[in-house]
Amino acid sequence: MPVLQFFAGAKDPASFPPESLPEVAFVGRSNVGKSSLINVLTNSTIVRVSNKPGLTRQINFFTASDDFHVVDMPGYGFAYAKEEMRESWKSLIETYIEKRRTLKRLYIMVDARHGVKYIDKQFMEMVDSKNVKFQVVMTKCDLVPRPVLARRYCVVLKDLAEYRHSIKSILMASAHTKAGINNMRKSILHVIGAPIKLLPPSGKSKEPSKKKESKRK
Repeated sequence: MPVLQFFAGAKDPASFPPESLPEVAFVGRSNVGKSSLINVLTNSTIVRVSNKPGLTRQINFFTASDDFHVVDMPGYGFAYAKEEMRESWKSLIETYIEKRRTLKRLYIMVDARHGVKYIDKQFMEMVDSKNVKFQVVMTKCDLVPRPVLARRYCVVLKDLAEYRHSIKSILMASAHTKAGINNMRKSILHVIGAPIKLLPPSGKSKEPSKKKESKRK
């Protein structure tokens, strides 16, 4: 995958850059591990990472070697933001999802330790109502024992059955161990129509760890 370069930030729809290259967007609850995952996927450190919820306060657009754009969206469900700010983020995200013609895939991050929460379902319902395809990515899979992870996967898959525009295939990944990263890269390159040969050589994919659930954020 190409290394990212930041080229635009938008705090309101009027600031969206012109629609040119295909885009893949990442969104999820605050502290779901979105920024860390984007960095690992793209072999970069350009996306700011923090344990503090609500760090991403605008939609950030990154270019990947002039092939496509990676879009980092504000986390939803940030309880400690002011009401006015939450409404502003909500409007910004919904406008992007509904109006952006170059959006090829919306990846919704779900923490593997918790599964789909009520706020996730609300967000998925909104996306589904706008006839936009989305795919769930279960993050932090290394922090969940495999038997628990397998059961949680089945529960999430069942949750997705009610959404017409959900991709009925869940991606699983860990930014920490890099498990599932190449599968995510293949998914991205497929939806933007890029050749899979852009993938760097790698050995066998790592599997999620069997360690007990951790409190790592």
